[in-house]
Amino acid sequence: MEIQIEKFQGTKKIVTITGDPTQAREILEQNTTGSAQELDNGAKAMTNNKREVAAIQDAVARANKPSKPQQKAEKSWSRRYVTTLEKAEAQGLNHGKSWICQEMDIETKGALPEWEGMAICYVYE
Repeated sequence: MEIQIEKFQGTKKIVTITGDPTQAREILEQNTTGSAQELDNGAKAMTNNKREVAAIQDAVARANKPSKPQQKAEKSWSRRYVTTLEKAEAQGLNHGKSWICQEMDIETKGALPEWEGMAICYVYE
């Protein structure tokens, strides 16, 4: 869709959108206080409001923008587990940020008791 703005009289402007006539008319009717006239290859309307002209330009730009299909976020890993940072780095494993293992990590995250006080991290496979 293309937009053309012509000066009419004083501050009045004729806004013409070429492309799909139905969509062009809808854009003009949604963004102007006046009525839109459908043409063979688009639609036109008259306005003297700068904000309406800007809104029409934005609507045409959005209509011309290709729509992106929504994609579900996919996990790039199938499982994760806790291990020592030393082991993860030595084996070149894909790991997250490390923290110092405390009693709570042993109870809730599956860390081994001998890791208490050591740097641990999640490893992602």
